[in-house]
Amino acid sequence: MDTAFWILLSILFPDIIIVDISVIIPTYQPSDYIWQCLDSLNRQSLDHSCYEVIIILNGKKEPYYNQINHYISQNAQTAFRLIYTDISGVSNARNTGMEASNGDFICFLDDDDWVSDNYLEELLKVSTYKGLAISNVRLYIERNACYADSYMTKAFAKNKERKQITILSTRSLCNSACIKIIPKTIIGNSRFNPRFKISEDVLFMATISSNIKEIRLTSPEAIYFRRVRKGSATYTKQTTKSLVLNNLRLIRELIKIFFSQPKKNYNIRFFLLQGMGLFKNIIRIIKGA
Repeated sequence: MDTAFWILLSILFPDIIIVDISVIIPTYQPSDYIWQCLDSLNRQSLDHSCYEVIIILNGKKEPYYNQINHYISQNAQTAFRLIYTDISGVSNARNTGMEASNGDFICFLDDDDWVSDNYLEELLKVSTYKGLAISNVRLYIERNACYADSYMTKAFAKNKERKQITILSTRSLCNSACIKIIPKTIIGNSRFNPRFKISEDVLFMATISSNIKEIRLTSPEAIYFRRVRKGSATYTKQTTKSLVLNNLRLIRELIKIFFSQPKKNYNIRFFLLQGMGLFKNIIRIIKGA
């Protein structure tokens, strides 16, 4: 819809909040790393009226709720909102954030990660209601205090050289709900499965994959920085049995999604590759045990 429509809408209904992007950050007993995350959003080159930041604190409430509220009061130029839920889990927190969001696009960000100053502006520049706008990615290895490329960095670079970018060529970039903006029209009623605490992104992205008709990449300078730290959900040591079982459950859930909703016309190659990736994870886990 054009700008004139939104201006007229804001005049007729002044209580309606209109923003382009809703940034959703789930957080659970955060440490000081969350301030770097929030600071990076406070420094965005995109006009602050164009985005909101929804922080969903889950689990234990204090002292985190008061600390984050204090930060918000000191940085009023950015539309920060803090929501508390006593139900722990990143999936529930993200779902809560989506329900509370006002933006046309959803942008997920983990509380221990951060983004470049031009991140939201560059994503919005290449945004499309037909699909995803995806950014570059770099790792920050906390133990060594150094930056590194990841498999996502390499996938981004390879796709920048392609004449045609598809969901298959960017499959490794589409595994994560982060590093991108997703139109609400593509998400629809889809939500994260709260039964999964690891790799829940894979199922969510698979569920909405049939609605993705186009994928665009930002300039390489728009970067999502992923922090590799001891104690994070991604890198916490899990037992071999629990990791194998989680991947088997993910494969079973992918099969259920594909066959339970035939009208969605899912890409069978995309689902097969997702399943193969999870099966390779199982082999790696067993070999590394």
